Amino acid sequence: MRKRTYTEDEIAAEEQRFGGALPEELRRRYLEGIHQEIVVRFPEDGRGAVAFTLGPSTTTTDKKGRAYPTPGLTQETERSRDLMPAGVLVAWADDESGNRAVVMDDGRVLWWWHDADPGDELEAVEIVWDPSPEAFDAVENGEPLP
Repeated sequence: MRKRTYTEDEIAAEEQRFGGALPEELRRRYLEGIHQEIVVRFPEDGRGAVAFTLGPSTTTTDKKGRAYPTPGLTQETERSRDLMPAGVLVAWADDESGNRAVVMDDGRVLWWWHDADPGDELEAVEIVWDPSPEAFDAVENGEPLP
C-alpha cells in the first residue's frame, strides 16, 4: 500500500486553517507517511471499518503546469460542519459514506456516524495504521478484526 507524506510546513498551515493542533501520533504519521486506507476498530464488538485518510491541503499542478491548492482536512470538515456535534476540531478520515474519524478539541480521536442524532455520543475507535489483508477481509465480511 502506498503512503503519503506531508511536510512540517503543510501540516502547520493546515493546523492554522482549522485553528488547533493534531494529536502527536497523527501528526507523526503525516510526516513519516500515512496509508491512504486505514482500518478503524470499534472496541465494543471488535469489528472495523475501512477509512480513507484526508491530508493537509497541498499545492499541485495540472497538466498545463498551473498550480492550485488541493482540498484538505479543513475544507473536507467544513462540508459536514453543520451536522457534526460541538467539539469536533477536524475530520481526518472517512469511509466514503459520510462517516468520519474526527479529532476532538481535547485531542481524542473518535468516530462520527453521519446518520447519528445530534445528541448522540461519538464512538471511541482504535486505529489500525498498517492494516493487513486479513484486516480488510474481516471488515468486508463483517467479522471481528484479527
